[in-house]
Amino acid sequence: MAIGCVCVTIMGGLGNQLYQLAYADFLRRTYGYHCCIVNDWGIEKADTLGKDRAVRSLFTDIIKYCQFPYISPEYSKRWSVYSRLRPRICCFEEEESKLAVYLSKTESRFSSFPPRVRKPKLSLPFVYRIQGYFQSYKYTSLEFRNKIRGFLEGIVSLPTTLEGIASALTERSVAIHFRRGDFLKRPEIYKVFGAEHYLRGLNLLAENKDIDKVYVFSDDFDAIESDLEIISQQYNLVRVEGGTVYEDLYLLSRFKRYVLAGSTFSWWGAFCSQYSDNVEVVVPRYPLKRSTSEDTFYPPHWVQLEEIDKTNN
Repeated sequence: MAIGCVCVTIMGGLGNQLYQLAYADFLRRTYGYHCCIVNDWGIEKADTLGKDRAVRSLFTDIIKYCQFPYISPEYSKRWSVYSRLRPRICCFEEEESKLAVYLSKTESRFSSFPPRVRKPKLSLPFVYRIQGYFQSYKYTSLEFRNKIRGFLEGIVSLPTTLEGIASALTERSVAIHFRRGDFLKRPEIYKVFGAEHYLRGLNLLAENKDIDKVYVFSDDFDAIESDLEIISQQYNLVRVEGGTVYEDLYLLSRFKRYVLAGSTFSWWGAFCSQYSDNVEVVVPRYPLKRSTSEDTFYPPHWVQLEEIDKTNN
């Protein structure tokens, strides 16, 4: 029997949204909660054919595919009811520095809720609001990851140029992803990884098996020209350009080998790989400046690179 209703706030780009959906799926699957997804921030619906990586829109078709009720201002009647009840709903908020800390599952029904609580004097029973990013891999069940891959396989029809790339992939191919955009605007939060990180990862993968081609994904190719020039001196690069967000994520899911940095979008490409957990993924040990030893961003089989201390060089 269900023990209540949880309203999970959706926010951020597609990578963050997938984590929030995975968390809602975790609560539904583990505890039997009725979970709904709420657009508390009034984020505009995504243009799924758009190619502007700077836009952070809401991918409502994935919410529907995952069979979560959706509450948003564009649905006036449903939103009106929610807005009236919202001040009386107990709200649990994730701590800013613990966005990848797994909230341990215990017998307590609140054990997997964030610890910060805002409780009104007269709160509704068995109804809760939850806000956070929930970027722990432990919320991402194999069933959920397969579901997202199935969604992508059902909705994406690649244009000729990208279909040519997809058909050329082999198990020796490697995907690398550069995130720039908002990462450059928020240096107090985000680390920006350059050619050195990717070369370390590629060289590590090449020790186990030769690399035929390295396929480059990015939200801003102009910003990484110098990095690509350095990497191209050792590896054969193919730029994956001109795709939509869904097309890029679908193509990322076709690989078996990856060198990634701090982009949750790219992590989901590896999570949803057609090879399931039989993948080789190289990532930075601490992807954010606020990363801690408690974080569980990555599954244990992903290889985590420690940063090189250049102070003693």
